[in-house]
Amino acid sequence: MTIRTVTMSPGFDHVVHVDQMSPGGVARVLAWDTLAAGKGVNVARAASELGAECVAYSLVGESDRNQFVDSIAECGASAEVVAVPGRTRQNLTLAIGESDAIAAHAVGQRLSANDHYANRLIASVVEQTQPGDIVSFNGALPQGVRPEIWSEAALAVTERKATVVADVQGAALIAVLESGVAKMAKPNEEEAQELPISSEAGNSAAAVFWMRDQGVADPIVSVGAGGVLHLVDGSVTRSWCTVAVPRVVVGAGDAFVAGYCATLDNSAVVGHDPIDIGLASAAVHVCSEQFGDRPRAVLEAAARVQHEPFRVDS
Repeated sequence: MTIRTVTMSPGFDHVVHVDQMSPGGVARVLAWDTLAAGKGVNVARAASELGAECVAYSLVGESDRNQFVDSIAECGASAEVVAVPGRTRQNLTLAIGESDAIAAHAVGQRLSANDHYANRLIASVVEQTQPGDIVSFNGALPQGVRPEIWSEAALAVTERKATVVADVQGAALIAVLESGVAKMAKPNEEEAQELPISSEAGNSAAAVFWMRDQGVADPIVSVGAGGVLHLVDGSVTRSWCTVAVPRVVVGAGDAFVAGYCATLDNSAVVGHDPIDIGLASAAVHVCSEQFGDRPRAVLEAAARVQHEPFRVDS
């Protein structure tokens, strides 16, 4: 069983630690790390740390191909890429001192691509998917790629007996959900407002029910530091895992998806509740501490997950 993540809008994350930061001042660089990134790549990295077998599929700038593939291999996942003319997006995160507390985060220009390259990537995913695999569609699409590509891909991998997870946005998300084959979807509150819902029950709660009606087994809406909204015995529930000192918020949603998927795979967290493990994985990421035993840290965090019925006026 393999987790296969798909990213159409990848990047490189440059994480730079400096000794101080002041307007017009000169700082000393303490460390400079560069990682292949993008939502699906982040999912594959985090799920690999939990013991899952992962393949990260991505478009990538042709001049960056080798660096991108090597960076993914260093995190324990495999890479399948389609090279696109141009450069991969370059992102910059600045942190002060040796901690991971973020001082600033800047996102670069997205990779340019079209359906020709996207179709080649999806063809590779479908060809390699085996029964029982988990296929996770992640992130935004390049402007030149039609949103229906996600729903077409979802139907194709489902025919190969794979499980579909969707963490995409806008028209692409609606298309995947309306295909009726997604096991889990996780828009945030803003993305949930784009769904075709009409209810006085509150946008986020209504989004959970609308996704359920499309056949999604685990319809989830992320509410940031408040955790997630999901269904327990047919009722909307808010679940969360408290973090004492949040340090790195960027990528928490990807860590959630990784934890969720890892419970469906033959990893160290298999057999546990996927939403609890997703929240615990996100909490460990937000703490940004270096753990020698990541599965153990996540399982310990999962014991702190809390649940309460969701009220619209809460």
